[in-house]
Amino acid sequence: GAMASENHDEEILDILSQLQVKISDAEIEMYCPNRLLNTILNEKKRETAEKGIDFELKIEPDFRIDQVENMDLIVIMGNLLDNAIEAAAKCGEGFVKIYLFSQNNASFSVIKIVNNYVGEIKIKNAKIQTIKEDKTKHGFGIQNVAASIEKYGGNLQNFYEDNKFTAVVLLPNP
Repeated sequence: GAMASENHDEEILDILSQLQVKISDAEIEMYCPNRLLNTILNEKKRETAEKGIDFELKIEPDFRIDQVENMDLIVIMGNLLDNAIEAAAKCGEGFVKIYLFSQNNASFSVIKIVNNYVGEIKIKNAKIQTIKEDKTKHGFGIQNVAASIEKYGGNLQNFYEDNKFTAVVLLPNP
């Protein structure tokens, strides 16, 4: 967080690399004015292509995420997209759809990620539980996402039915 607030882009990119978000040498598409978000989206697009997952991205021109520090953006987008890709990869025809838009006259930024999944969603104490065997090393991603969102007075909601999972992040704009 300190590096993001001090604009240490090179160090942030090093952290991204350590988090296995490797920036490919391929041409980077510019989806929005936020360079870090473009990098994350390009990497996830490449990853879904490698796994044979249908990737759809829609960003409204007025979408802004500048109020979120870089490390929190990595936590939010990285965890939500990693979870979506992992679940979709287990499906015969997996898909991940990302919608980034503003709401209420740009008072809020909305991140909506929809993916398909197989199996059941496990809930305990109103929280989604990991289905991975080693519970000591997994299951913290959504908690970290929620904590990052709460720093900005935002909200995370999850919906699931008919083997379709939807995560919706609502962030107030300053």
